[in-house]
Amino acid sequence: MQVTAMLFAQGQKDTIGTIEAGIEAQARFKKGVVELRWAPNAHYTFALTKKHGYVVERYDATLKKYQPLDTIRPYTLAEFKSKLDTTNMYVTSAAQALWGKSKSLPNPNANPFEAAKAKAEEQNNRFVFALLAAEYNNQAAIGLGLYFKDETAKPNAINTYKIYALNVAKNLLTIDTAGVSVNTFGEKEDRAVTGVFAESFDGKVKLQWPKSENNHRYSGYYIERKSDAGFKRLNDLPHISSDANRENIFNVFIDTTVTNGVKYTYRILGINSFADVELPSKELTTQSKDLNGPIPPKGLVVAHLSNSEFTLTWEANTTQRDHNGFIVARAKDGMGPFEIITENRLASKTRQWVDKNPPLLNESYYIVYAVDESGNKSASGMAVGQWRDSIPPAKPINLIGYSDSTGIVMLAWELGNEPDLYGYKVFVGNAKNRDFHQVNSLMVEGNVFLDKISLNTLSEDIFYYVTAFDFRYNASVHSDTLKLEKPDIIPPTPIIFKSYAITSDSISMEWAASSSQDVEAYYMLRKLPEMEKYDVLQKLEMATTQFTDKTVELNVTYDYAVLAIDDAGLPALPSQPLRLTCVDRGLRSGINDLTGSIMEEEGAFELSWSIPVDKEVQVAIYRNDNNKGLEKLAQIAGDKTVFVDETLYNNGGKFDYAVKLIYPDGGESTMSNVVTLKLE
Repeated sequence: MQVTAMLFAQGQKDTIGTIEAGIEAQARFKKGVVELRWAPNAHYTFALTKKHGYVVERYDATLKKYQPLDTIRPYTLAEFKSKLDTTNMYVTSAAQALWGKSKSLPNPNANPFEAAKAKAEEQNNRFVFALLAAEYNNQAAIGLGLYFKDETAKPNAINTYKIYALNVAKNLLTIDTAGVSVNTFGEKEDRAVTGVFAESFDGKVKLQWPKSENNHRYSGYYIERKSDAGFKRLNDLPHISSDANRENIFNVFIDTTVTNGVKYTYRILGINSFADVELPSKELTTQSKDLNGPIPPKGLVVAHLSNSEFTLTWEANTTQRDHNGFIVARAKDGMGPFEIITENRLASKTRQWVDKNPPLLNESYYIVYAVDESGNKSASGMAVGQWRDSIPPAKPINLIGYSDSTGIVMLAWELGNEPDLYGYKVFVGNAKNRDFHQVNSLMVEGNVFLDKISLNTLSEDIFYYVTAFDFRYNASVHSDTLKLEKPDIIPPTPIIFKSYAITSDSISMEWAASSSQDVEAYYMLRKLPEMEKYDVLQKLEMATTQFTDKTVELNVTYDYAVLAIDDAGLPALPSQPLRLTCVDRGLRSGINDLTGSIMEEEGAFELSWSIPVDKEVQVAIYRNDNNKGLEKLAQIAGDKTVFVDETLYNNGGKFDYAVKLIYPDGGESTMSNVVTLKLE
């Protein structure tokens, strides 16, 4: 048992009608005695067991049966105050969880579902806080009735125990018995948390240790850091690793109180389910480090002043204590990669540098980095070095292209004859007079380009143009814009039904027209649910948004759909049809002899009646809980003539009950006579 791990995982097994409830138990042999710790598995189990407590039994091999050892009950509020240290927050949390007043007062005008949800959340919170308190403090576990010490356990033997809830009526809840065995041949030694490792960041240290190797043994952890006075805990409360992110296989603790460059030594201690802190992990020494670069240079300018050189100038703030100068990097284009071209680091006072060997035909792209003593770099903005050539290439001509059914577009144009022609950039847009964006990241050196476009769009056309560039990055006037038609693979938007009406001899329905502009026809379809294919009832006028089917038969179910077809012949059919049945909903014979009685020992109400018809019907039970109005409580088979309301055993209000019959064809009877019961 790992109580805290269990409580975060529980809660998904609850089912209506049958509630799986149980007790998780754990045992250990220490200092000559056997200690038992257990916990209910859900808030409803906790609520029922807190009144009468638990029975602890030990198996007697001689008698071949279990013998009672003790009855363990939670402390009353007075016992908490007289027997336990109420200055301890875990003890007070346990007392509050057991006996604290409800924080969610009933609101007569509240939505009953919201009120039930709020009550369930409060009950579960009490349960969680109770188990956490027991997990981290032995007195809290004793006060909650979740701990037992067996001082008469047989030495050098296997002692087997079972723990079960006392005096819980099985008609309220069946709680599984917990069983656990422990040998007393020798005490198990405490163990240490394993697998601890650290990651260093700027201003913080991240400690991690695997869940699989530790969380089955420990319910929480203390993290300690070494100082001159020894190890000191960084967390006052136990550290619990949440299971919200199940993909994270490690427990994580982040220390943000560190100073970069200073070494720190850590260790982690696990807390077991008996609230004992076990051995510390191996010590781990690490340090955070400065990852922030210096203030980046700004205003970088590259000029072609003379000969075959580029002169770089920039501005910079070098007042930081760890500023350690500049380095210059260059690339053939703006996408990089940038390579460092300064042989030595430039001094912090430098604001100008000359590149004496730039590429002669291409532009050169430059970045200046500020560097600190830790090696962190901060880059300036990028600047381009261009030769003084202002004559662009000629406008590209004869742009042609086509697109196929897969979305592949092929473009071609006449290749320019300029001696310094570098290549072409291709631009695309969804409309001729709107913004175009560049398609190719690298320059197209030939006169053919392939593009891949998405066909899952509503636009039917796509537009391209091409621009030529020389080695000085002078751009030509772009080519004439080419319009291409996209293949249509997108069907119209499906029809959505808005409303329907059913009479004894017809079914009418209304829908919203498709939002697709290329719809050319609508068809009303119908089929039986067991059939695969629809029948066409009628081709509809384009403006029609309603239809009445007068060919229906009584008590027959039909699936309806409106088929939209666009100008490319693509159909749109909804994934879920509108399923309707032409039903006679007349009232039927009902129950008029409903009686009720109070089951005082069980804390429940019993209703009984007789069935006036010899048909396969069901009985719907309605209850008025404290004048909230009759609301449906349950629906049972028609061969049952008795119903017990077991949910009211601890409620002192007045309750009204009534029933009605539900017939196989959907018809209903009138409501029965009303029976009023009240717990005094």
